[in-house]
Amino acid sequence: MTVDELQTKLRQQGVEVRKIEPGPIKGLYTVAVPEGIVYVDESGTRLIQGQVFDLDTHANLTQAELQASLPSIDWAALPLQDAIKTVKGDGSRKMVVFSDPDCPYCHDLENLVLPKVDNVTIYTLLLPVAQLHHDAPRKAGLIWCAPDRAKAWDQWMHEGKLPDDDGSCGTPVAAIAALAEKFSVRATPTMVFADGSRMSGAGPVQAIEAHLQSAR
Repeated sequence: MTVDELQTKLRQQGVEVRKIEPGPIKGLYTVAVPEGIVYVDESGTRLIQGQVFDLDTHANLTQAELQASLPSIDWAALPLQDAIKTVKGDGSRKMVVFSDPDCPYCHDLENLVLPKVDNVTIYTLLLPVAQLHHDAPRKAGLIWCAPDRAKAWDQWMHEGKLPDDDGSCGTPVAAIAALAEKFSVRATPTMVFADGSRMSGAGPVQAIEAHLQSAR
């Protein structure tokens, strides 16, 4: 079955196909759908949901394909005024991080990966995912309403210490959630670089550095 025939068949089955191309395993096609990445066999009769890993490099091939299928993000459209700004070194390189205060991978990024990245300005957009972390919206409010937001974010992510306020100052969380939906940002952490490229997950640092260098 050709790619066009397969795409037609999937759409007849109610699958919203954004992109289809040969997959990482012989006999499978990679299909980009609104929910992410799925795989379909050559006959178009079997659909597989799951992740494919390269056992030699330990690379998540599904995640890489997902990132490649997403459109770039216009850096100028990002509300940097609604971000927590952290400057490291000369701050010459720039990145935005959509982050959830209670996301374990966000904590890994902050504690294990970003300390290895220098000369960068990091704009953190608070994206608490209440469906997964029920207390995250409250914590996001406390951090945003602190007199020194960057310090409050750093203390929470590194020390587990929340600021002493009531979080009632009004936050940009709802607007950031709407923006994330618009740009199909559905995972935290998600990093966006100055050239519009994006990357999800907590590293590795080499990949982050590659994005920062190419975006210069």
